Amino acid sequence: MIQRIQSLYLLAITIITLLMFKFSLMDTVQENGLVYAFNFNGFAAVDGSVIAPIYPLAGLIIVSALVSFISIFFFKKRKLQVRLNFFNIILFLFMYAVVFFYFYLLKGELHIIDYSLGISSLLPAINIVLSYLAIRAINADENMVKSLDRLR
Repeated sequence: MIQRIQSLYLLAITIITLLMFKFSLMDTVQENGLVYAFNFNGFAAVDGSVIAPIYPLAGLIIVSALVSFISIFFFKKRKLQVRLNFFNIILFLFMYAVVFFYFYLLKGELHIIDYSLGISSLLPAINIVLSYLAIRAINADENMVKSLDRLR
């Protein structure tokens, strides 16, 4: 199970996805100079109080981490593993959509004048690439098994 490269990819996806709880997606500055961090749970002030909670984002992070972790254990069901990875790619793309939707929705309401992207804004893109690599490795295993079945 772990000796396969796709299992290592899936484990890396799980760890990187869980790192999104540690780092902020972006830091924003209001007109009056207040700094907010856009985290997994929404816009939070420097003291940690959440100004505008965004629960769908935290849910997406948890679901995508669970999907990639559970996918490791489906090593005998390669087609299901590929489907779960495609689903995970869709979740990561949807995660970007949720982040940008809520950011532009709350940008005017919170009077945000400046923002800078954080490390967590790059992590879903890394996970998409790792998911693609895992799908390629799973398909290579599937093709190898099919070729061995033809030899019998």
